[in-house]
Amino acid sequence: MNIITLSCVHVPKIHNKKTTHSVLHLEGKYYFIIEMGKSHILRKEILGHLQKHRPGSTEVHKVEDCNVILVFCPIVSRAGTDIDAALNKLNTCPASKPAILMVFHHSFDPDKIVPDSSRFINRRNTLTVDCLFNEDVGLLTCNRNEEALAKIVCHFKPKEQKKVSRFILKIVFTGFVILLLYKSIQHA
Repeated sequence: MNIITLSCVHVPKIHNKKTTHSVLHLEGKYYFIIEMGKSHILRKEILGHLQKHRPGSTEVHKVEDCNVILVFCPIVSRAGTDIDAALNKLNTCPASKPAILMVFHHSFDPDKIVPDSSRFINRRNTLTVDCLFNEDVGLLTCNRNEEALAKIVCHFKPKEQKKVSRFILKIVFTGFVILLLYKSIQHA
């Protein structure tokens, strides 16, 4: 498995072509999985990549407990039919939950041109990525997959710890002020 990562700096903000709503950057580390068909090899590769670049990412088994829904959708018949089946399953989850829909197109050719699956999606807060795979080797090593993996990682951000950091900074600063006051009282 050769996976090259791209910098998040160069990944543009994703817009759903039908709704033109921006996909929000996802915050948190908990994900719920919807798996269509036989995608366990792809699931293992994607989750390994996510864990490498977003340590602490954790699968939960109740959609209510997640920050994001990861949908694994290998195309086995027709793209529209398989994506519709995945969306029907996704639409049983709360619409407020952001989702990443990963559409896997079977191919032997890493340069294969595939249709943009986001044209089938009208759900808000849903990032759609198209990937190429082969059932014998898993994800193909190609630019399309590198870009898809980079988008997944860039949109799956750990929750900011700003409040905790500010609180710790206040405690340290207060302690420093108390120490200075104590020393000035001792010298007086």
